[in-house]
Amino acid sequence: MQIRMFKLQSIFSLLYTIATFLCVCFGRLTLTEKFQGSVFLILDILLTATRWNYSLDPSPGQIVNVFINFEKEILKGHPNPPTSLGTELMRIVVPLATISLTAVPVLELLLLLFVPCTPPFLLSMFPNCKECSANVDVIKFWIRLFESWVQWHIALSGGTWVIFILLVGVVCIVTYIRVLSSEISRIQQSQDMDACIRLYKCIQMLEKSFNDFLMDRIVPAMLLCSPGVQLIVQYVCINHHNDIPMPGFLVFPIIGWNGGITNVLVYSLASGIHSASEAALVGIKNKLVGLQGQKLIKGSLELVPY
Repeated sequence: MQIRMFKLQSIFSLLYTIATFLCVCFGRLTLTEKFQGSVFLILDILLTATRWNYSLDPSPGQIVNVFINFEKEILKGHPNPPTSLGTELMRIVVPLATISLTAVPVLELLLLLFVPCTPPFLLSMFPNCKECSANVDVIKFWIRLFESWVQWHIALSGGTWVIFILLVGVVCIVTYIRVLSSEISRIQQSQDMDACIRLYKCIQMLEKSFNDFLMDRIVPAMLLCSPGVQLIVQYVCINHHNDIPMPGFLVFPIIGWNGGITNVLVYSLASGIHSASEAALVGIKNKLVGLQGQKLIKGSLELVPY
């Protein structure tokens, strides 16, 4: 039953995103309405792309288990590195982003209560959207309820992958490399070098598995959608804040905040993974050269006659 419901939700997400796309691109909307609707359209495309898993691919659960097993088995006995600024920021960002997954659908519902014909939502697609009668109000209520349910499960399902796999995974990889760098600095003999090389290879394999999963859907969707969401939200908040009633207007700053945090914090940490990995590899090479030099010196001393 749960599998059928998940597949049904996936289909509803896709159909809803297609309807939103048709409304924004081909609907009879003003330029202002197109910009407002584009925010929700890009957000729907992003979340639908990240949550789409109609074939029930187990890779999301598998990648989470890989991280858990890595910390339980590979990092067992290694000291924890000092908490970095990126980790501290993520401790703040992740709870706030999780709250926003519920806040955005709620604020969208409030927006529709005050302005039910706001594009690109379903009611704006009906020519009699602004008519007031008992029968029409009942139909509007059920449409609004259905749309809120669709928006809610799109946000929770798609946003969970972005927050707890992309955001948390990037921080974990950076932390593992910092643990490796700490171990490299304490290399004294060849056994220590072997342990560091094994740890480096394990992190490299974990990073490759992580990248393979992200490059399937999450990263392409984030690169295409997240900057656009931030730019359009800024335009709407600056030029049309008087046209959108409160508290529904709050949905735009929240969406823009999420997009800005993703663009600045996540991509900065992700770009640091490559440089940190290269620095760790250079550190291993330098320590290896130092150990080999010590062996040569020791061997030469043993050959000196007394």
